[in-house]
Amino acid sequence: MPKDLIKNYRIKEKSTVIIYNPVEEFDNSKTPIISTTKMKYKFFTVGRLSSEKGVDRLLQSLALLDIDFTFHIIGDGEEKNNLQQLTIKLGLHEKVFFEGQKLHPYGNMYDADLFLIGSRYEGFPNVLLEAGALGIPVAGFNSPGGISEIIKEGINGFLADNNNITSLADTIYKAVNYDFNRQFIVEQNKEKFSAKKITLQLENYLCKIYQSNFAD
Repeated sequence: MPKDLIKNYRIKEKSTVIIYNPVEEFDNSKTPIISTTKMKYKFFTVGRLSSEKGVDRLLQSLALLDIDFTFHIIGDGEEKNNLQQLTIKLGLHEKVFFEGQKLHPYGNMYDADLFLIGSRYEGFPNVLLEAGALGIPVAGFNSPGGISEIIKEGINGFLADNNNITSLADTIYKAVNYDFNRQFIVEQNKEKFSAKKITLQLENYLCKIYQSNFAD
C-alpha cells in the first residue's frame, strides 16, 4: 500500500509509515495438534463471494487433488450462484459447503487443517491474522498486496505462484503433509499483530507527529 501511495498519488516515501492491522486474541485452548496422517482434511475460507476474492480459483485447484477433504466457504455475495454451479461442474458438490455469513465465522473451524485464500489481489487481509490467532496454517496464491507480509513459508503456510491453479493444488498437498507447529503460529501471530503492540505503535507515531509539529 505504501508503494501504491508513492507511485500513484505522489506521496513522498518519507511521509509514509507501515503500521499493521491488529487482531484480537481467541481462546486457543481449543486449538488441536493436527495430524499429517488424517484420512480426510478440512479446509475453509472466509470472505465476500466476489470475483476479486478468487474462490473460483480455489475450487479449480481443489478439483485437482486426489485426497479426501471438505471445503467450507463462509460468506455471501454476488458470485454465490456462479460458484455453486462451478462446484457442480467440477464434481465437488459433495465436498464443498456454502455456510453463508456467520457472526462468529471461526466458531467450528478450530480443527481445520488449512485456511485457503484465493484472492486475485488484496490489501492486508485480516482473515489471515484471525486464522493465525487460532494457529491455522494457510495455503493460497502469492497475489499482489500484503499476503506475503503475513504468510512466511514453512512457518504459518505456503504460497503458490499467482494465477497458477496447478501450483496451488501442489501447495495445498504440500501443506497438509507438512508438520506445522500450531502453537508457534499463535505465538508468532500475537508477537507481530497483537492489539496491544499495534496500539502502542500507533500511539508512539501520533506522539512523534505531535512533537514535530506542535512542541516548542
